[in-house]
Amino acid sequence: MRLCRGGGLCAAGERFMIAAFKNLGGIRSLIIAWTLLALLSAALYVQHSVRIVERVAALEVEALYQKLYAYRHWNARIGGIYVPVTAETPPNPYLTEVTDRDVVTPSGKQLTLMNPAYMLRHILQATAGLANSRGSLTSLKPVNPANAPDPWERQALLEFEQGAGEVLAVRTLEGEDYLSLMRPLKIEEPCLKCHAGQGYRLGDVRGGLSASVALAPLRTAGNSRLLLVLCGHLLVWGAGCRLIQRYTGYFKSHISRSQKLKEALNRASNFDKLTGLPNQLQFTDRLRWAISQAERRKELLGVLCLDLDHFKKINSAFGHGGGNLVLTEVARRLAGCLRQSDIVARLGGDSFTILMLNPGKVEDSAGLAGKIQTAINQPFLIGEHEVYLTASIGIACYPMDGTDPETILKHADTALQRAKHAGRDAYQIYSPAMNLQAIERLHLENDLRKAMQKEEFVLYYQPQVDAGTGRVTGAEALLRWQHPQRGLVGPQEFIAVAEETGLIVPLGEWVIRAACRQIRHWLDEGVQPVRIAVNLSPRQFQQLDLAQTIEKILAETGIAAGYLGLEITESAIMHDTDKAVAVLSGLRRQGVHISIDDFGTGYSSLSQLKILPIDVLKIDRSFVKDLPDNTDSISIINAIIALARSLNLKVLAEGAETEPQYHLLRELRCNEVQGYLFSRPITATAFRRQFIAGDPASPPPDSRTPPRGCG
Repeated sequence: MRLCRGGGLCAAGERFMIAAFKNLGGIRSLIIAWTLLALLSAALYVQHSVRIVERVAALEVEALYQKLYAYRHWNARIGGIYVPVTAETPPNPYLTEVTDRDVVTPSGKQLTLMNPAYMLRHILQATAGLANSRGSLTSLKPVNPANAPDPWERQALLEFEQGAGEVLAVRTLEGEDYLSLMRPLKIEEPCLKCHAGQGYRLGDVRGGLSASVALAPLRTAGNSRLLLVLCGHLLVWGAGCRLIQRYTGYFKSHISRSQKLKEALNRASNFDKLTGLPNQLQFTDRLRWAISQAERRKELLGVLCLDLDHFKKINSAFGHGGGNLVLTEVARRLAGCLRQSDIVARLGGDSFTILMLNPGKVEDSAGLAGKIQTAINQPFLIGEHEVYLTASIGIACYPMDGTDPETILKHADTALQRAKHAGRDAYQIYSPAMNLQAIERLHLENDLRKAMQKEEFVLYYQPQVDAGTGRVTGAEALLRWQHPQRGLVGPQEFIAVAEETGLIVPLGEWVIRAACRQIRHWLDEGVQPVRIAVNLSPRQFQQLDLAQTIEKILAETGIAAGYLGLEITESAIMHDTDKAVAVLSGLRRQGVHISIDDFGTGYSSLSQLKILPIDVLKIDRSFVKDLPDNTDSISIINAIIALARSLNLKVLAEGAETEPQYHLLRELRCNEVQGYLFSRPITATAFRRQFIAGDPASPPPDSRTPPRGCG
């Protein structure tokens, strides 16, 4: 409901009332203020009413004076008037010296002269009391003693002799207040007829003419109007009090809503909605304040940046609801690790920051990091499931690692990235050398992107040998980077960066296409190629169009799918078994050969393994390197081979470097072997020369049958 016109005015009034309500302390204070305002208005009107009475009285006394003066002046100008001699108008005894005071008309009627003073006195006597007004003609040297001045008139006449032009004042006459106006009368030519004998000359002040108006009637009328106005004030005051009572609830509610909205906006802009922790903006402000205090007190500050390792798996397995439960619990555990003076904030996602005030020494921050890791390593309960997490932490300290929030946070994040690259579930304390490593990594990433555009990559090939016959049955394609400045770079130096930046997907596609083109080249040369196995990264395996991409490459190069093998890690397949079965089935229907790489290092179960459409289990080199002396490795390899035979799968052991290792694997009835014993990874040309015969090309082997090779 609007109480006034104009949205801006209403808004301003509403803001004023809200401010008044907040500042004055509620309804009682508002009513007191409203009452004081009403009283002030009434007082001002009383003053105004008094001034009105005074103004009206002044106007009336001026009008009366002008009338009296007009009568007197007219009489004086004509030299007086003759009136019949009666009891009311007897001859003026004070004009005996005037020779023509009395005259007789031809009819015998006696007349007497009535001069201005005589006439004015009779007029005033006749009208006295009729209009609440008075008048007098007086002088300091009166001819008629009745015209002698009273004290007020005498004082006025004395002021006229000093040059005053008029005197206006309130005085009491016969117990009533009158407003009196008196002005001087000066000698004019006609006046000398009566007053020449008193020694007056033209222009002398002979006396004064006064007019007086009674104030009582005017005040009565003014008081009547004042009473009406005060009654109106009283009604307005009462209505205002009722409005205040009526709308106090509204203003209370409005203020409450405004305060709650302000608090909500403040909380939304400074705190994380999920955990209730300070957000990045609030944390940065607090860090800036802490730096100013630490600078003044010469104290240290510790800043810890924390990321949960592989947290995306939680969201993938349990949805965002499960992930939010974990994040809330992480926030609670972090708060439980801190002192009351320390601060923890959530930057977003699974990233948290901690500000440790005055740690004493850098090692104390490291101690807190270890305490936090212990807390995070405890199981999390999502429904009926226990979930385990680890955390990577980076530490930077004020003032050694920066003197402003931005620099300290940047260096703490650099240390965090270092902890991740070191294998996660660790903490790292920042050192200047990390900046150089970060810069080198950035250069590596930039060079990697350029290498993709310039096709600076090349494939090397390592033979896979039939353990029974020693014949080459296939090869693994291994990626190398022909860097223009650094030379040939192995995958261990750039694959991790490619994974993190997402470049692994287009890079992996390039590897598949390059391997298929090489097979096509050998076929065009008229030789029988072997099957080429290509490694698929976990990220590449998650691509929804993987099967379509490979089908497209096979069509582009015109080779049969049986010439291509794909090696997929055990962990990548077991991450989502149902999805893996669907993808592998699509590849298998095309005729592509499928191997599980690094088998034995993951966590696959027999129930999962038996439903996978695969061809080969590839034993990880970690089990082969200790042969033939390590009995545990022998037992594990023997179990893997037995498992593969029960599932009608072949087994390939990688990492064979010695003759005893090779002979033992052959005794254990391993199908195929790969390692430095037979050849290091070599170029396509060298591989063609050493391991591929010049026999005419024949159809590729079935995916369940190993290809023929040449010894």
